[in-house]
Amino acid sequence: MGKYIGLKPFPPTFYEKFAPIAKVIEEKCIGCERCPKICYFDAIKMNNKIAVVNQDNCTGCGLCFEACPVDAIIWVPDESTQTGPFIQRYGVGGIEFGD
Repeated sequence: MGKYIGLKPFPPTFYEKFAPIAKVIEEKCIGCERCPKICYFDAIKMNNKIAVVNQDNCTGCGLCFEACPVDAIIWVPDESTQTGPFIQRYGVGGIEFGD
């Protein structure tokens, strides 16, 4: 079972309008390197022992969010996505699935 029952706060409140992407709160990151190891989309790298999200690769899948032991990863709206129904991206230039 994940640390949040039902993956709360996923979907975030802005889900209807924008796709979620991960953001690292640098002050909370302890450099454990769990998130880059679990990211299938190569969206997280370590820089000076702090996780950094490549927003172009992030699909909002939630694996890094669940893996973070100190809640340093939060959801932010990907405002580069269209408004309207949520689109889930799989990889850069990859397949898209919508509601």
